[in-house]
Amino acid sequence: MGAIAIVEGALEGLQLIQQASTTISQVSGAIQTAQNTGQPVDWTGILGAENTAETNLLAAIAAAKAAGK
Repeated sequence: MGAIAIVEGALEGLQLIQQASTTISQVSGAIQTAQNTGQPVDWTGILGAENTAETNLLAAIAAAKAAGK
């Protein structure tokens, strides 16, 4: 049972890393666009996507804990 929990925990960790990487890429692109156009960065979409990803990850962790993993 412990190995399963470690594997599932590792998967959730990898999902978190992947989402962080995606967010960093989005922020970088938004900043580059803002610099090129002189317009301010629109954080609404970036923060909304990050909030959704965080909510999904926390739900997956809660489900794993509830299942005793």
